[in-house]
Amino acid sequence: MALNTVESIEAFSSEILQGHWDNVLRIVSQLKIPEKKLMDLYEQVTVSHSVLFQALPRPNRIRLVLTVACFVVYCNMVAPTHRS
Repeated sequence: MALNTVESIEAFSSEILQGHWDNVLRIVSQLKIPEKKLMDLYEQVTVSHSVLFQALPRPNRIRLVLTVACFVVYCNMVAPTHRS
C-alpha cells in the first residue's frame, strides 16, 4: 500500500528552500497531487531554472535541461489534457 506522504516534511521543505529541484521532482513523482498544484510546481521550477540557467557552467545547464524535460514528460503523463 502506497501512502501519499513524504518521509520527512523538514527534509522536503529544505530541498524546496534550497532549490534542489531534482530531488523535489523525484519525491513529488511518487505522490498523487492535484493537477493544479502539479502545474504550479512546474511553473515554480521553470522560473527558478530560467533565472539560474545563465549562471551555470555548461555541464550543469545540460543536467538542468534534462531535469526540466523529465518533469515535463511526467506532467504530460499525469495531466495530458492540460495546456498552458
